[in-house]
Amino acid sequence: MSGRDAGRASQEARGSSQGSSPKGHDLYDDESAAEFQRATDEYIDRRIHQALEPHAATLQNSKWEQQYNAMVATHGSDEGFKMKMDMALRMVADNNGKISIPEAYAKVDDRDAARPGK
Repeated sequence: MSGRDAGRASQEARGSSQGSSPKGHDLYDDESAAEFQRATDEYIDRRIHQALEPHAATLQNSKWEQQYNAMVATHGSDEGFKMKMDMALRMVADNNGKISIPEAYAKVDDRDAARPGK
């Protein structure tokens, strides 16, 4: 087993709880340095995800609240706003949040899409 392979095996044995270590990597070798950078980037991404995960629902709710408030400010005085917004919010819920409130409202408000036969 080469030094680089031993370093990788050591990194894998440590699992996701620790970051990448430069030990076992030849930082003057482009391939080894790139592998170290990839491992470090993956570790940082995991740590950020782990830190944010408990707050994901709060962050999503805050995002929806901002979107909703922006739509009220922009379209709140439009005729039929409440009905359209209700439909848009149902669309967001039915799509498990994969569509934003402004996107859903635009679809509901699209007069051409609402015409039968279109």
